[in-house]
Amino acid sequence: MSKVFTKLCINILFLYISTLLFPSIFYNSGFDLIIAGSVLWIINLCVRPIILLISLPVNLLTFGLFSFIINTWMLLMTDTLLLGIKIPNFTTALFASIIISLGNVWYKKISDK
Repeated sequence: MSKVFTKLCINILFLYISTLLFPSIFYNSGFDLIIAGSVLWIINLCVRPIILLISLPVNLLTFGLFSFIINTWMLLMTDTLLLGIKIPNFTTALFASIIISLGNVWYKKISDK
């Protein structure tokens, strides 16, 4: 259970870091950021595997780079579902999703040791 909670906290932390790096990403309060990180985590847990399976041929053709686009869609889906966070455009969401993905890779790397 603590590993799940840690992954959720890492997701929220790197969502917050992406809001610091991109001031155009707007959130109302810290609670809204926590909710957004939680919703993003749930979407990545439930919806992302299905979309990755559907887009497997495209992902293979692009050597996995299409997964960045899928991560961006998941972040934009979170933005659509919640009123407390606003991501202005696809480019900002793309760079924010790259930062969040790097944070998750970093966590996986240090937790494997």
